[in-house]
Amino acid sequence: MQKTKIEWCNYTWNPIVGCKRGCSYCYAKRIWDRFNPGMAFSEIRVYPDRLADKMPKEPSKIFVGSMSDFEYWDRADMESVLRVCESNPQHTFIFLSKSLPYWLIPWPENTMQGLTTENPNLDKGKVLRMGDGADCPRPFLSIEPMFGGMDYACPDYFECVIAGAQTGPGANGPADWMIKTILQNVPEEKLFWKDTLKARAAKLKAATSTTPNKRQGKTAEHLNSMDAAASPVLGIAK
Repeated sequence: MQKTKIEWCNYTWNPIVGCKRGCSYCYAKRIWDRFNPGMAFSEIRVYPDRLADKMPKEPSKIFVGSMSDFEYWDRADMESVLRVCESNPQHTFIFLSKSLPYWLIPWPENTMQGLTTENPNLDKGKVLRMGDGADCPRPFLSIEPMFGGMDYACPDYFECVIAGAQTGPGANGPADWMIKTILQNVPEEKLFWKDTLKARAAKLKAATSTTPNKRQGKTAEHLNSMDAAASPVLGIAK
């Protein structure tokens, strides 16, 4: 369990590490290679002792598997992680995957289930299927790194939408038109802009007469404070 600078959570927790996806820009692989030379990041490694990590004293938002994608976890290992989540109801445990391995998983009420995409247009099928049969009590969407736009209305079932740009060596930021499509198609109250895009998004919003699509649905009001204890849900700084 480690404190983190990731804006939308307080801690990261990695009882399982490794990912077979092979994204060229993967920050987790860069970190792994730096501290574990010669050890393949594509190998999934389980650290059972981390299941007993001391939990924070204050209610916190904990990103589970920041150094992995749980699509590649064994079912038994996933269930072991979820039992720890369920036994700590004061915390919110946040999961994130680029795929849709969400069906038939007994998600505790204090978990959030995220789908991450680089290009919402190319991944429209996955984005729309997230709410069609996936047993996700609290789904959210992460558009990071943003390499494309969103030319359709964001489904109401997403609790919030996180948007950010690529970071690290050779990083490429999204074009203005991509950011504008997010502003146009995601309800403002659900949007959480990471620091990598916050200023650009605010500038583009101020420069355009386009009004963001504000449909009914759950809001992301809980994204407005970094103090998790002050928020009934997540408490993410906006």
